Amino acid sequence: MQTTFDTLAASGVDGAARASPPAADLAIEARGLTKTYTLYPSPRAQLLDLLGIYRLLPWRAPRFGHHAALHGVDLAIRRGERVGVIGRNGAGKTTLLKLITGFSEATAGTVRVDGRVQALMQVGLGFHPEFSGRENIRAALMYTGLGAEERASAAADVVAFCELGDYLDQPLKTYSLGMQSRLQFACATAIKPEILIVDEILGAGDAYFSAKSSQRMERLTKSGCTLLLVSHSMAQILQFCERCIWIDGGRVVADGTARKVVGEYEVFMESLTAGLMGHAPVAPHGSAPEGKSFRLGQVGEGDGDAADAGDGPAGEAPPGERFVDTLDSGERVFRWPSLPGPKLVAFDILLDGKPTRRFREGAEVLLRVRLRNDSGLAVDCRYQITIFSLANRRLTRFLSPIDQLTGIPGETREATLLLAPCLLQAGEYYVNFALLPHDAMRAGIPARRYDLVSRFCDFQITRTLDYRDGCVFNHPGQWRMSPAGAAPAAHDRRPDAR
Repeated sequence: MQTTFDTLAASGVDGAARASPPAADLAIEARGLTKTYTLYPSPRAQLLDLLGIYRLLPWRAPRFGHHAALHGVDLAIRRGERVGVIGRNGAGKTTLLKLITGFSEATAGTVRVDGRVQALMQVGLGFHPEFSGRENIRAALMYTGLGAEERASAAADVVAFCELGDYLDQPLKTYSLGMQSRLQFACATAIKPEILIVDEILGAGDAYFSAKSSQRMERLTKSGCTLLLVSHSMAQILQFCERCIWIDGGRVVADGTARKVVGEYEVFMESLTAGLMGHAPVAPHGSAPEGKSFRLGQVGEGDGDAADAGDGPAGEAPPGERFVDTLDSGERVFRWPSLPGPKLVAFDILLDGKPTRRFREGAEVLLRVRLRNDSGLAVDCRYQITIFSLANRRLTRFLSPIDQLTGIPGETREATLLLAPCLLQAGEYYVNFALLPHDAMRAGIPARRYDLVSRFCDFQITRTLDYRDGCVFNHPGQWRMSPAGAAPAAHDRRPDAR
C-alpha cells in the first residue's frame, strides 16, 4: 500500500538534504515537511474559526498566534531500516510521526509512505473503551486483510502474548495504562507489519512485559520490518536502531549512526543538567566550552555522516563536528561535562607491547590510560573502565584502587590494567572510561566525576575455535579425566589454577 500526502510546497529547507536512495527503495520519504498550529485563546474562538464565522465578519476577526512544530524537515528512510527519533519534550517528534501516519495534515511539504503501517502512537488509540479486550482484538484484526483462519490464529497469538487472562472479557475502560499497552502492542505486532512506528509505548508496561516486548521487537527488526522508534530511552534506541535522528525546535539537528547521535545528545542533555547546577549549558545550535561530540573514528576517517548533514549557518560547523574533543592519538570521543580535575588524554590496548584493536580469544592484553591534570587541584580519585557490547550491553567493570594526584599544573599520570587472559569471547566491543572521586562509589554520596568519556576505543576479539554459538565470556575452570568407575581425580584448588 502506498500513501502520499501532498500540500503546498515549503518555502525552504534549512541545510542540505540528506542524500537519498532511489524512491523505489524508500519506505518513508518527506520533503520540506512543515506543521504550524494556530494558538486559540479559547475553545469558543477555535470553534468560530473552524466554522468560518470570522471569515464572514473580518472586522471582528482576532489575530491568532501560531506555533511551528516542524520547519521544513527532509527525511528518507529505506525499506528495512531501523531509525530512532530523539529530542526533548516539545521538539516535534510526535508531530512528525502524526504526519507520517496521516493522523495530522502538514501545513507545507510532502510525505510518502510505501507499505502497510502499524502505529503505536498513544496507549488506547484506535481501541473502543466500551468494548472488551477480545472485542477490540477482533476489531483491530478486521482491518489487516487477513482471512478468517489467519485472523483466528493472530487473535490466539495476541491473547497468549498479552497475558491478560480473564480481564480480556472486561471493558477496555477498566484496564490500567500498562494493561492497555500490553493489548495494543500485542495487536500491532501479531502480524508482521511492513512499517512499525512506535512512540514511547514500550515504557508503559512493567519490567517483565518490557523485556518480552523487546524480544518481539528484535525479531521483527531482524525480519526486515522498517522501524521508526521515538523514545527518551537511549538504551532502547541503541538496542533497536542503526540510525538516529535528533530533532530540536522542529528541525533536524543531527542525523547519523545511532551511537554518534545518541552520544552527542547525551552530552547535550548532561550539559543542560549541569546548567541547573550553575554551569553553562551547551546549546544545540551554538558554541560551548566543552564536549558535545563528534563522529567516532580517527581524524579524517569519519563515516560520512557529517558530510551528509550539510553546512549550517555561515561560520558554523555541521552538528556532528561542533565541540569535537580528541585524545592525543586523534581519536574523537564523547566527553561529558565534569568537575575540574584530571582528564583522560590517551587510552590504548596493548598486545605484546604494541597498540592494537584486534586480538584473539584468551590473549593477555594491557589496557593503558594516560591522564593530565591542568586544573591545579590535588585530588584522590579512582579509575573506572567499563566494557560494553555494540548492542550497549554492559559486560564488565574494573575499578582501580585510590590514586593521589598532587595538583601540580600539567601533571601527567599513567595507569595500566592487565587482563591475563582476557575472558571475553569473540565479538565487537567498546569502552567507557570514568575518573571518579575516591568516595564516589559509596552509598548516599551524590554522583560526581572528574571525567567521563563514553563509547570509544572500539575493539574486536576473534575466535580461536569455530563455535556454532557464542557466549559472553570464557570462564576459567579445571578438567580432570579418569576411567569410568574409578575415583575422580583430585582438583588443584589453588586460586591461580586454570
